[in-house]
Amino acid sequence: MVARTVACSYLIPYRFGSSTPQSEAEPVGRGNEGEQCTLETLYTTGNSLEEPGFLPIDLRHPFLFYIGHLAAFAWNKAAPLLRLEPFRPEFDVLFERGIDPDVDDPAKCHDHPDVPDAWPAVEQILAYRDRVRAAILACGKERVTSALDGPDGILDMLLEHDLMHIETLYYMLAQYERERKPYVDARAPAPRVGADTQEWNFVHIPTGAAALGRTRPSDGLDAQAKRQFGWDNEFGDESGLVVHVHDFRVAQHPVTVRQFAAFIASGGYKDANLWRDADWQWRKKQGVEYPASWRQKADFGSGRYESTPSSLDQILKGFELVGALHRSRDLEAFQDVPVFCSLAEARAFAKWKQCRLPTEGEWQRMAYGRRADASKVDALAVWQRTREDASATPGVHGNFGFHCTLPCPVGSFPAGDSDFGVSGLIGDGWELTDSEFMPLRGFSPSPHYPNYSADFFDGKHFVLKGASWATDAKLVRPSFRNWYQFNYPFVFAKFRLVMDKVHVHEDATS
Repeated sequence: MVARTVACSYLIPYRFGSSTPQSEAEPVGRGNEGEQCTLETLYTTGNSLEEPGFLPIDLRHPFLFYIGHLAAFAWNKAAPLLRLEPFRPEFDVLFERGIDPDVDDPAKCHDHPDVPDAWPAVEQILAYRDRVRAAILACGKERVTSALDGPDGILDMLLEHDLMHIETLYYMLAQYERERKPYVDARAPAPRVGADTQEWNFVHIPTGAAALGRTRPSDGLDAQAKRQFGWDNEFGDESGLVVHVHDFRVAQHPVTVRQFAAFIASGGYKDANLWRDADWQWRKKQGVEYPASWRQKADFGSGRYESTPSSLDQILKGFELVGALHRSRDLEAFQDVPVFCSLAEARAFAKWKQCRLPTEGEWQRMAYGRRADASKVDALAVWQRTREDASATPGVHGNFGFHCTLPCPVGSFPAGDSDFGVSGLIGDGWELTDSEFMPLRGFSPSPHYPNYSADFFDGKHFVLKGASWATDAKLVRPSFRNWYQFNYPFVFAKFRLVMDKVHVHEDATS
């Protein structure tokens, strides 16, 4: 229990290739000068941050905010239950919550603490974090267990909150300038697989039922289910969770880098007819000509939007794949991995191919449905077919839990294929859906974090499912729902195509 508490309220050091936290003293890799460095040092030392307030994505706070935020979140949730007195109340407020401003109008944002003119010094934030950690640990195992590990799942909330923000930091780090990016000896994927992954193979998903979430622990679930934590948006009334999904056809694999490059070469970013109005306006305003996960090589222009290569061959040779822990890699060597892009870009590609993206219900159906029983809606994953409490394994069922620190070629993990034969649903990148992030019927805000989901039921955020390479295995569960704005381009997010016009009755949202 105490070890679980240590994992909260600071950046969790990870051993790449597994999802197991390690001690701070153990290295996860080596920095530019060969020195050992933990994940924490990547964000707190001059090895990666020459300016402590460095801001790689202007729609988020700087790196150092998250050091204070993870500590403040843990303190604000745990201290009242542990009856601990505040020692730095101004930090409790300043680092209480991050930002997710409207991409189209960043002046619009959910409720959050005022952004200071100057952030506190890194040394002050680290001292705050360390004191939070020490204060919680000083309470002892019995007291912490009694106060935080009850049916409300506060301890699990703290841990999962940290895990999600670690992924945030990685996709922020991916946008760091190439020359200044820290490098560690992390596992990279093999560049290609044997099968011809550029062929479009569509899988038929028959009409059937799907479950979008799960019932609350108090609604008659067994003891094992009661112990599994979930965020408020995962829960709803039993009668409203099941949706009826008409048959459809879905691409066996996610769209690859090469397939997306062909879209660019065809002029897809210049054809307004392929884009929804809001998506096109964003593309024009921001000057977007290719995914934020790509970077143009210097000999093809000096800026992201200058002198863009036009032919398929030029694109594959003229761009690099942006990595978080690796220096940029030639796109040509990674043309079989899933492409990362925004929902706006994915929708334009889908229209170019006369297809569309799946809805949340369709995604649940293709991922967790049963071929033999269309009415079965227990939402069990492939790894749960023999034991319902089994967990997904990084490197076996998909590329998640830091198995590889870049996306792997599609088709690399056949053990994770769904019952229908759909591949790569879990890992590499979150899967985009075209379903607005909305409350499930019977939604009730968490009493411990009431604005966690509710602030984003705004029609601009959309559901993502599955996991990315930087998603901890603890977060891989059928009911987990991620969400981002349709034009937020920095997430590790992939997509796949759905064919045929179908009508999906998804009335589980309120």
